[in-house]
Amino acid sequence: MPGRVTLLLVCALLAGSMTSCASIRSSTVPSDDTPTTPPPLSVVRGTQYTDTFELVVNGMHVGYVTEYLPVPMGTMDSRPLREGALRIEDLDFRWLGFIDPSGFAYRFDDRDELQPISLQGRDAQILAIRGVVGTTVVLRPTFAGS
Repeated sequence: MPGRVTLLLVCALLAGSMTSCASIRSSTVPSDDTPTTPPPLSVVRGTQYTDTFELVVNGMHVGYVTEYLPVPMGTMDSRPLREGALRIEDLDFRWLGFIDPSGFAYRFDDRDELQPISLQGRDAQILAIRGVVGTTVVLRPTFAGS
């Protein structure tokens, strides 16, 4: 598991090189033949020091957004994304994309390669990553931060 986290961190830091991050999602997401029963919270979260929110669009729960929080001083940070990033997931906790702390957004295409999202604004980026049309985006707290 530590090797996967290290790979994810390196790939996230190299997000400017889209092809180098092709394996981020496939190494962290269950295959299609995996049961859809939600995994244990520790697997879903996959990391400490995050807050997870239900993604509600036009009143319908359509996925999850995980925000990466600061780690305590002296703690090694081996998370796949940097502090301030938002990870966007579907209802089965499948990683769809992310918004980095600088405001750049990326989504995974059908080949699991990262593609940039050229929209401005957090809500528009979340909608594009999730692949839904809507006008009202609400992030509703679900799990207490670790």
